[in-house]
This record gives sequence, structure tokens and C-alpha cells, in this order.
Amino acid sequence: MKKLFALFQQSLFIRLMAIFIVSVSLFIFIMSASLTLIYKKQTEELDGFGFFEHYINFVIDDFGVPPDIAKAKSLTDSLPIAIIIKDQNGNVLLNDEDIELADIKLRRELKTNVRSINHGRTRGLEVDRNGYQYLFFGRQSIADKHDRIVGLLTTSVVLLVLFINYLLVRHLLRPIKLLNEGAQRISDGELGYRVPHRHSDELGVLTCSINNMADSLNGMLEAKRQLLLAISHELRTPITRAKIQLEMMPDDDARRNLIEDINELDMLVSDLLEAERLNSQHAGLNSEAIDIVEFTHTLAQQYWSDNPLLNWQTPDTSIPDQIPLDKLRYQLLLRNLISNAIKYGDEKPVIVSLSFDSEKDQVTLSVSDNGLGISEEHLQHIAEPFYRTDSARQRQTGGFGLGLYLCRLIAEAHKGQLDIQSTLGKGTTVCVRLPK
Repeated sequence: MKKLFALFQQSLFIRLMAIFIVSVSLFIFIMSASLTLIYKKQTEELDGFGFFEHYINFVIDDFGVPPDIAKAKSLTDSLPIAIIIKDQNGNVLLNDEDIELADIKLRRELKTNVRSINHGRTRGLEVDRNGYQYLFFGRQSIADKHDRIVGLLTTSVVLLVLFINYLLVRHLLRPIKLLNEGAQRISDGELGYRVPHRHSDELGVLTCSINNMADSLNGMLEAKRQLLLAISHELRTPITRAKIQLEMMPDDDARRNLIEDINELDMLVSDLLEAERLNSQHAGLNSEAIDIVEFTHTLAQQYWSDNPLLNWQTPDTSIPDQIPLDKLRYQLLLRNLISNAIKYGDEKPVIVSLSFDSEKDQVTLSVSDNGLGISEEHLQHIAEPFYRTDSARQRQTGGFGLGLYLCRLIAEAHKGQLDIQSTLGKGTTVCVRLPK
């Protein structure tokens, strides 16, 4: 018995099958019992017809010939029955309930001069006696009332059983919803999230597998980060020695080309280090309250004062004076965004603007160019590390694919977000939204 209970507890399939079997069994039992009660009641009515016929004959004899209409009317007032009396010519002598005669239907012939009739759902008897026709109806059929009550109760019980089944199945399948939410959060990059583990059945095993997979994935990514950090740190020493040696070389084209390559390599190492620091769960920002309008304008003037393509759009006066920012990382963010816009702007104007959304309480930095734009297939991947829209591009034209990735990390580190909108042939707009 314990093994059977353990198997029942650990198998979702067996529990669902058990619920289904019990539900079907209850449904069959309830329907069978209801039909048996209805059949039994109908049988009792037929068995009691002899007594009912004797009572009807006694009533008709009491009416006399011709029938005493006043006595018949008094009987209908005192008993829950309706009586219709017609004479030899078919004239209606009594119809106290105003029953439509055209609606009366013949059910069957019970015996000579006695017929079973229906008026709607009400059953009655039609008797021919002494040239007169007597029709007797109950004002409310007891059998029909009983059938309706039994049918209503049956339907209510069946609906209750189905509702209980729904609640049980919903409870059993609730872990699937948790698994779906957990898998979605993990796939969105929330690798520290773990799905709650509450069951020991197949879904419980699946929950453990997903959590273990997330642990393994997080471990591999952390190992990759540590490896990149170690390699980047180790590369700093030979890069520094190479720079010193280059200072001693004669000034010619070969030296200038080597210096350019070494500087690009140095920038790549710096970007890798910064990306891994921002990607770390323990990364912190050196935030301080700064005037973002003045700071952004100063940086733009510092780096691109001699570039006629750069246009600084005067911001509105609603921007708060003090915004918490990490100055060095915001500087890296702005430098990458404007450099990209100038590089891929097809030598057309680049617009830098700041705005403030009072409803969302956030500042938006926008950098727009009028260049070639980015196709939709690349747009959703453009902020991924080492992603380039043209894999055949050289470093002189395409870089390493870390600029926008770093911008996204910096925005997220400030609890903000980076959005990119682009149309082929019209240009690209990059918006960084930072909370106040």
C-alpha cells in the first residue's frame, strides 16, 4: 500500500488518470440513479391507474346526468385539478382554467372510452360517459415536477463534480506555470533565479533539472568572465612594453601603423575589462549627483568641438539639475554613441539631445544620425558582444562589436535601458533612458 501511495504521489500521469476515472464513475452513477428514480416514478403512476380510474368514475357519477356544472366547478375550486366538460354536440360546458382545446394531444388509448392525454407537460384523462366528454388535468403534474427537480439536481451535481475536477487539475498543473515563468526569466538573463521546488513528481524532477541547468550555465558564464578578466589583465603588461619600445623607434609609417594597432588592442582590452566588470553581479557604480546637461555638453565639446557634423540640441528647462551618474562610465557611453553615429552617419549631421519624461521620472539621452541605417534582422542583435552587421568588415571600418554592448551594460547598470530605432536609408536613433 505504501508503494502504491508513493507511486501515486510521484506520478502526475497516474493522478490525472485517477481523477478522470473517478469523475467518469461518479457521472455514470449519478445519471443511472437519476434515470432509475424517473423510471420508478413513471411506473408507479401506471400501476396506480386502476385506482385513479375508479375515483374518476365516482366523480362523474356524482355529477349526474346531465352533469351538475356548479358541483363540478366547486370541485375544481377545492382540489388541484382542472375539469373540462363537453356535451353531445361538442359544446364546452365547463373550462375553468381556460385551457386551449387545440393544444390537447392524445397519448394513447387506455381502454374503451378512456384515453390518456397531454396538455403541454401536464398529463390527463379523457372519459366518454352518457354522451358527455370529461377531461381531467392536474394543475401541476407531480411526476413532471419530480422529473424537473431530479434533472436540476443531477445537472447541479455534475457541474459541481466537473468544477472540483477543474480545481484539482489546475492545482496539479500549477508547477507548469511556475516552470514557464522561471524558464522565461532565466532565458531573459536572470541567471540567479531558481524555480520554486514544491513537488516530488515528474514536474518536481523537471524543476530540479531546470535549476541545475541554470546553475551550470551560470557557472560556465562566471568561468568565462574570470578567464576574460585574467587574459585582459595579462595582456596589459606586453602592451605596455610594446608601447615603450615603439617610443624608441624612428618616426616612420611602420611606427605609426604599429602605434595604431597597439592603441586598438589597448582599447579592446579596456572594453573587455569594463564589460566584464559591469556584467559581474558584484559590480558597483561610483555614482554622484551631476548636472547631466552641462556634463554632456562639456564632453561633446571636449571630444568633437572641431567636428561640424555634430549638432547639440538645446534641451528643455524641465530636466533636473542633479542626476546620479557614474561620470567615467557615462563618458564612455556618450563617446561610443557619438563615435558610432559619426562613423556610420554617411557624413551627414548627427544630433545629440536630452529630454525629461516627468510621468516616468527619467532622463533620455538621444543620439541620431542620418546614415545608412540598420536592417531589422540585425537590429535585435546589434547590442550583443562582438556582433557586427557585416562579418567581412575590417577593423578600420567596423571595430570589434563591443561599443553598443558596453553602452547597454552601462545603461542597465544605472537601472536604465538602451533602445535602438533604425530605418534603412534614413538613419539610426539610439536612446538611453536613465531614471532620475
